[in-house]
Amino acid sequence: MLVRYVLVMILCLWPGVATASGLSVVLTNQKGESVRDAVITFTPAAGGAGDEAATGEEGERASDAPYAINQKNIAFDPFVSLVPVGSTVTFKNEDSVLHHVFSFSKAKRFDLKLFGASESQDVVFDQGGIVSVGCNIHDGMIAYVFVATAPYAAQTGEAATTVLADLPLGDGVLTVWHPLLRAKGNQISQDITVTDAMAPIEVSAKFRRAVHISGDY
Repeated sequence: MLVRYVLVMILCLWPGVATASGLSVVLTNQKGESVRDAVITFTPAAGGAGDEAATGEEGERASDAPYAINQKNIAFDPFVSLVPVGSTVTFKNEDSVLHHVFSFSKAKRFDLKLFGASESQDVVFDQGGIVSVGCNIHDGMIAYVFVATAPYAAQTGEAATTVLADLPLGDGVLTVWHPLLRAKGNQISQDITVTDAMAPIEVSAKFRRAVHISGDY
């Protein structure tokens, strides 16, 4: 059951140390707490240069690590995965029961029929978009794969501050997405201008609460 909130978004700039080479984004919820599993992207207005691969949690290059979504304790782990287009994700069953993993999302449709303990199957995510993943046996299981097309992206961790590295100078759009964010498409966007003396950006938004997610949103 979801508890609904009205979206509040505040973008504040204050003197800080963030620069074009590492823009800091501070994301908090309605209680002023940090929010994990959000995906923050920046798309330059002119296309921009730079690595086309997305960056992962806390600025780690997503393309540097293998991707896996495990089924453990009748839940998907991780809840949100950020991957670049073309990535292969391994779905591994670490439970003692069978799972039937599937998605009907436009960005990727797949159907991994019954597989048991220690078995795994791979899926290639070859189109950008957001893919919701479920289990045909356990209705409470859900996960999301954010297949990034933006040249700059990062996933939030436990800390409130996330860094987008090596941004080009100039105009662009900063977007924050989270499956529980109370907004159209579960995302909010803001036009920004990246300068060589860029201050941190603070984003405060309201989120839904879901019983299958640990932590307080």
